[in-house]
Amino acid sequence: MSLRITATSREDPTIRAVEEGLLTVSAFSEIAVAELVPQTSQGHRRTEHGLTIANNGNLPLKAELSASDPESQLEFELRPPALNIAPGDVAPARVRLRARKRMWMGSPQTHPFNVRVQPEGQPPIARVGAMRRTALLPSGIVPIVLGAIALLAVAVPLWIFASRTLGLNSTPTAATSPTAPAAHLSASASASASASASVSPSLSTAPTTAATPSLAAQFAGNWVNDDSSTPGITKLIITNQSDVLTVHGYGKCSPSDCDWHTRNTTYTGSPVVVLFDFGNGLTHQLTMSFPDSNAQLSVDDDSSSSGVHTYKFHRTSVIKVYPGVVNRIPQSP
Repeated sequence: MSLRITATSREDPTIRAVEEGLLTVSAFSEIAVAELVPQTSQGHRRTEHGLTIANNGNLPLKAELSASDPESQLEFELRPPALNIAPGDVAPARVRLRARKRMWMGSPQTHPFNVRVQPEGQPPIARVGAMRRTALLPSGIVPIVLGAIALLAVAVPLWIFASRTLGLNSTPTAATSPTAPAAHLSASASASASASASVSPSLSTAPTTAATPSLAAQFAGNWVNDDSSTPGITKLIITNQSDVLTVHGYGKCSPSDCDWHTRNTTYTGSPVVVLFDFGNGLTHQLTMSFPDSNAQLSVDDDSSSSGVHTYKFHRTSVIKVYPGVVNRIPQSP
């Protein structure tokens, strides 16, 4: 590219000097990849994210897109899977996500994933996103169904017992002879004694209905995180008095776990939510549920400092004492 420079005197504008030359601009490549929009999507099974890629160099840019998730719970569709971007241009791309399995009920689950942009002849660039899945059925439907089953289990035996009792008490007694007054009195006394004998056993043997145990008891136990190297919650010790749950939390600290102490919450159905407020704006809201069976407890930890993390816990039969536990404010994972 030719270049011409003209210099003019400030004192005498008629005096000028002109120099000409050639300017050579070397080829260079520069790519800019924006963050995913939205950073976290939400849906039952399918969601979508947007990605923008800019070519800030002076050469045509070729780039390939790929995506993966560490849990292998998602399928990806990249549109387009490869891009050809002219110098100075910007190209959009779409990342479509689909969960491999349906989630009929349970607490929301968050699945992180990575999108990888591989420019030709350059190092790859990664962007991180997440998909927050919600159940197809409302979370409160499980306690309603369990409550209806428990009600039927109590009502049906009572109805059968009442039907049999009413049928027994309506049986007619034998007629007495009207011709003999003495016999009539004897028969009346006998019938009265017989009636007393037949009614008394019914009253004395009437079954009593046992109190229905609280559904909150299914959360009671010593729960240990399936991931022994977790940077978050390590264990939960849960007890219950009727519908009142007491949750004792422990967080990952070094050299010993942090003691979060206990918090109480009232069971009103699954999932159960308990808030640990440590002051100065630091909170951990735990949402606890059983996604598959009572053998595994799922806990969504909504932390004010690090966002939402999902942990899986298993129940242990013996509650261990940890003398080395220290009382400190928990560290965020």
